[in-house]
Amino acid sequence: MNFFGGIAHVANKTDYCLINCKFQFSPIIIISLIVIIASILKYKFDYLKLIIFIVICNYLPNVGWFLVDIANLDKIKSMNFYEYAYYLYIPVSILALKISHDNENYLKKIPLAFLFFALIAVFSAKIDFVKKIFFESQNKIHLIENLKNKEWLKGKLGRTLTLFPTEEFHPNFAWAHGLETSDGWQHFILKNYQFYWDYGVLRKEEAEGKTKYGADLYAETPELTLTRNRKQKIFLDDHIDINLLALINNRYILSYEIIEEKKIKKISGPNKSQYKSLKIEANRDFNFYIDQLKNRSKFITKPPNINIYEIENSSDRVFFPAEIIKLKKNLNLNTKFEFMSKNYKKNVTFSSNKNYQKGLGNISNLKKIINGYSFDVKVDQEGILIINSFHIPYWKIFVNGQEESVLNFNNIHMGVDLNEGSYKIEVIYDRPLLKDKVIEKFQLKFGNLNKD
Repeated sequence: MNFFGGIAHVANKTDYCLINCKFQFSPIIIISLIVIIASILKYKFDYLKLIIFIVICNYLPNVGWFLVDIANLDKIKSMNFYEYAYYLYIPVSILALKISHDNENYLKKIPLAFLFFALIAVFSAKIDFVKKIFFESQNKIHLIENLKNKEWLKGKLGRTLTLFPTEEFHPNFAWAHGLETSDGWQHFILKNYQFYWDYGVLRKEEAEGKTKYGADLYAETPELTLTRNRKQKIFLDDHIDINLLALINNRYILSYEIIEEKKIKKISGPNKSQYKSLKIEANRDFNFYIDQLKNRSKFITKPPNINIYEIENSSDRVFFPAEIIKLKKNLNLNTKFEFMSKNYKKNVTFSSNKNYQKGLGNISNLKKIINGYSFDVKVDQEGILIINSFHIPYWKIFVNGQEESVLNFNNIHMGVDLNEGSYKIEVIYDRPLLKDKVIEKFQLKFGNLNKD
C-alpha cells in the first residue's frame, strides 16, 4: 500500500512513540485498536461508517494530485499533499469520542488516549507545516528563475545531482523542471561508488532464477554534512568522486550551498548562500531565530536562484569512444570503480569482455523522445557507438527501424556496433506495464476458451 499512498504510507509520517520509538502511533494503529475495542464492547454500524470515511480521507492526497495534473495547475504541482495527512487524526478523534460516549463500562475512557495523541499529532504537524512554509526553500520551487529559463543548459543533455535535499532542493524537483537526475533519491555518491552499485539501480537479487532491479540510490557522507554545519568551505571532490559522476553524464550539480571550485565551475546562481542550514552548530537563542526569520521571509513569495555548477569534462549522452579501456574481470566493486576513476577521461568507456573497435563519425540531432532518445549518426569508421545510460534489460536500440543487439559495457554504458554509413537511431526504454500483461493474459485465456 505504500506505493499507492495508502494508510501504511501515512503511518510512516509520524514520530509519536509508546514506550520506545519502534512502536508508532499512527492512523492505521489507532483505527485497528479502536475497532478491536469497539468489537469487545458492542460493535455498531456507525463505527464502520466512520472508519470507511477515514479511509476515504486517507486517499485525498492522491485525488488532489490527480486533479492538479488533469487541470495542469503548475503553481501547486510542487505541493506535497501528504503534508495535510495529519488531518486524518480529526475523524479518528471523532470516532474515539463516539465510542467513549456510547459505552458505559470502565473501558469507555480508553479511546480518550487516542484523542490525546491525535490532538498532539495535529498540533505538532501544524507547527511543522508552518515551519515548512516559512523556512524551507522547497516552497514555490516552480518559481526558481534560473531553473525556469535554463539559459545555462544551452541545449545539452546532462544529468543533475542535488546536494543536501532533505533541507533544501530535492532531486525530484529537478524532474519538475524537466531536468534528468542520476536517480530520484541520490544526492551524492560515496567515494568508492560501492553503495551506489550495491543498493542502486543495478543491484541484483536472485529470486526464482530471475534478476530483479531496484532500490533507492541514496548515499550519504557524514563528513560532508559536518563540513557544512560547521560553516567550513565545501570542496566536493574531497567527499564524492567527481570523475565517476562525469563518467555517467552527470554534468550539473544543484546546490543552495556555495561549493569551492576544483573540478567544477559555477555557471549560474547568486554569489553567496541564500539559505543557511537549520542544523548548523550555533547557539539557538532568540536572536538566532529572529535572524533566520528575517533572512528567509524575503523568499516567501519567490525563492532565490539556485547555484548551478558544471562538472568539467563530463562525458556526453551519446559518443564515439575516445578510448575503450580494458578492465580485468572479477574485480570487486571498490577496485573496479577506483580503476575507472583513476583512468577517466571524457568520452571513454570500459570493457572486460572482448576487444571492441571504437567507431569514428559524427552525431547530430540528439533529442529526447517518448521513453528514450533519437539521433542521427554518420559513421566514417566502423566500430562501437556508446549510449551513456546504465545497461538495463529494458533498453532497446533501433538502427534505421531495425532492432539491434545492445552491448553491455560494465553496466555503466550501452553500445551498438555500426558499419560505415548513415543511420537514424532510436534508443527506447520498453518495460512491459502491468496493465499490458493483464490484458495479454486475459486475451490468451479467453481466446483459448473461444477456440475450444
